[in-house]
Amino acid sequence: MPDLHIAEIQANPGLITAHISLPNAISLTFRPLTPADAPALVQYFLSLSAATQELYGPHDFDQPTADRLCNQIDYTQTIRMVAALPQGEFTAYFILDWKVRDPQLQRYAEYGLNLDPGTCCQIAPSVGDTWQNQGVGTPLMDHIFKIARQLGRNHILLTEGVYAHNTRAVHYYQKLGFQQVGIFFPSWGKGRPCNDMYRDL
Repeated sequence: MPDLHIAEIQANPGLITAHISLPNAISLTFRPLTPADAPALVQYFLSLSAATQELYGPHDFDQPTADRLCNQIDYTQTIRMVAALPQGEFTAYFILDWKVRDPQLQRYAEYGLNLDPGTCCQIAPSVGDTWQNQGVGTPLMDHIFKIARQLGRNHILLTEGVYAHNTRAVHYYQKLGFQQVGIFFPSWGKGRPCNDMYRDL
């Protein structure tokens, strides 16, 4: 049985807020996105290099997108988490979706993994360029795993996988316990293969 219900998070987002200390003594607050976060979110989007944006593409990275995401918050469908410094700057932005899309579930079924849509979720994590390789991602991912377990999820998938040529990310996810289960060629991938990866919770 879940220890936490999404309706509780909708009523009180602070239930899944975490205060994280990095090895360099910097403190982050990892919390759900709120309607007031549009200015900081667009600043984060615009800080991402073209290379980072190309590897992480769930949506556009501009002012209209930041405004839309902050105006259409519905934690019962998607929880967008941001890691904020004390002064308010965002260092990371994670998308935790409760609904895994049918084409992705179908691919997993073709790999021999018939996942229950009610007990799996998917994650699209990003860390700002200046904060990569500084120990930011792992404690944030650990907290995401905790949230998903509390909400009764048994598996977490990488949203639309990870580019196979992004070997640093592939190895990183493997260190976090993700398994590569198959390869596919997305329509938006310009002919480049992606690895489907998931992790038991």
